[in-house]
Amino acid sequence: MAQEGDENAYTHLILGTSLALSILSASLCQTRNTRVLQVDANDYYGGPNASLTLKQLEDYLAGLPSSSQARMTFPAFDAQGQAKEIPSQLAALDRHYSLSLTPALLAAHGPALDALVRSKVANYATFRLLQRTAVYDGYSAEASSSQSSRLRPVPSSKEDVFKTPATVLSLLDKRKLMKLLQWCATASLDDRYTGEESGDDPTLAAALASPNLHSFLEAQQRLSPSLSTAIAYGLCHSPDARSEPCLPALKRLQTHLRSTGKYGNAAYLVAQYGGAGELVQGYARAAAVGGATFVLGRRVEKCERKDGQDVYDVRVQGVDETFRCGKVVGTKRDLTRLGLHAGPSRTAAEATTSTSTLQGLLILDRGVQMPSSAATETSSNDADEPQKPEPPIETALIVFPPHSLALGDSKDDTSPVTVTALVLGEGTFCCPKGQYVVQITAAGLPAESQGQASRLFDAAKQAVLGLASESEVEWKKERSEGAGHVGGGVSGSPAGAEAILPLMEAFWLSVDDDQEEIIEVLDAATPTSSLAPTTTSAGLSLLSTTLESSTNQAESLFYSLHGILTPPYPDATAQRKRGGRRRRDPAEYRGRAGAGPEDEEDEGEGREREEDKEDEGPLFFPVEQKRGDDEEEEA
Repeated sequence: MAQEGDENAYTHLILGTSLALSILSASLCQTRNTRVLQVDANDYYGGPNASLTLKQLEDYLAGLPSSSQARMTFPAFDAQGQAKEIPSQLAALDRHYSLSLTPALLAAHGPALDALVRSKVANYATFRLLQRTAVYDGYSAEASSSQSSRLRPVPSSKEDVFKTPATVLSLLDKRKLMKLLQWCATASLDDRYTGEESGDDPTLAAALASPNLHSFLEAQQRLSPSLSTAIAYGLCHSPDARSEPCLPALKRLQTHLRSTGKYGNAAYLVAQYGGAGELVQGYARAAAVGGATFVLGRRVEKCERKDGQDVYDVRVQGVDETFRCGKVVGTKRDLTRLGLHAGPSRTAAEATTSTSTLQGLLILDRGVQMPSSAATETSSNDADEPQKPEPPIETALIVFPPHSLALGDSKDDTSPVTVTALVLGEGTFCCPKGQYVVQITAAGLPAESQGQASRLFDAAKQAVLGLASESEVEWKKERSEGAGHVGGGVSGSPAGAEAILPLMEAFWLSVDDDQEEIIEVLDAATPTSSLAPTTTSAGLSLLSTTLESSTNQAESLFYSLHGILTPPYPDATAQRKRGGRRRRDPAEYRGRAGAGPEDEEDEGEGREREEDKEDEGPLFFPVEQKRGDDEEEEA
């Protein structure tokens, strides 16, 4: 417990600066009598969620174990013999890169955005709308005409559905789709539901009875195979529609529908300057304003509790002082390294059956050709008018469903999992002008397929390069030097048949290890027991749920640190989040001449509510208190 006047005493020690831990730090610093010490062995913020420059990425990959299969090359510069070294042309632009280790989309409606607003971190961040989403069809009959014909645009809003031509989406499919979307937008979806609790909702009952999402969309809703694929992977962001249950996928679809239209005709936002890594720095800034102390580039060497004390003595590498803290928060791996973790360790069986996440980065000298959205297409009445060329797409998501990418000559040798490619242009400020970053991710890669990870990345890379082959070159090496262009093609014209070579490509494999995902809390007052660990998510870390999972994890940890093992439900705290104002009873407006017995009883209940409010404890990023109705009347 921190003592007043003791500069080395803190209430909490947080090990690491991941997104979840940074959100937790910022929330703790908004409560009274709290001092936070946050230590990270890295010399940058974010940990696994960091955004790095090219040089930092090179150092990061060099520090990964050999099992990660990490590599970083510069194919477009092979002629100069610099394939494995950062070319001088890119090194000169090193500070212009902000490459995220954790690609993520921010839903316009959800806990992540709410936390950004309530914490005021949104004041430090800027965003771009996700402009396009498309699903890749590797077996399209039209693939011979152009690479972009393999992409199927996803109708993501009511406007998209009605403007999609009947040749692409039949009237019958439009009616079926709109019926599904309208139901999902207003349905009461809860993880606790079972088939018997679906009530009078036959659609919900059918969803709960379906073995998987694919069966629900095609067998129950009778959507066409191509439409069900677009909905399952483009809107529900399902990792595998044939194995995932309906409820979690439908909840993601509901989030998408409720997010669309809040900030434009898109459901998701992309954080500029590096995505999740920039949000980490925003929360760290908010924590620092609240009094948190950060130590980067130093490792905690010792954290032990002496007999008879209710605090931990903490020694940090390169720091002479000894710090004291009452509670320690960190991943299972960090706590185990300090000898603080007493829970069960990972078994050999769990290690052999674990999954991995494939991560890759491409830097291109041109954008990726995307199909036009139905909502942006010009009506037939304007067909004779000259069309202005569409500006390059700055943000786009391409989804490669399972088995849509060929890994070899055999028809059975295909991609086992969903692969996503998030395309980011210069407008997101993650790369220099004229360049594009493509973040490739494949989560849940089974152990038996980890040997194919490199081939899976290469297949996704070739598909992306094929889509980029129809775009114009925007960045030339001669802008930095007087040499010829290295990316293939001629500036200002499509690349044609000439092979496209990425300016940079990086690939690595990370094991989905609970040592990194589980965050635990240790209290010096009760050292023999640790509070219940909180995982980042119940399943895979998906592109559309990563930020929500980190926010929910931070909120759960926040309440655990305050002794509230069950966070209050939204309806229980709705009145408090309205800024302290309570709902007025209509009976209170009967007159102001005098107070009768019933009025006095209401006032007494109001005082009880205020007392209960104080006893409920702190809130996770509470809304600023505003004057209530009674105060306004008195004024």
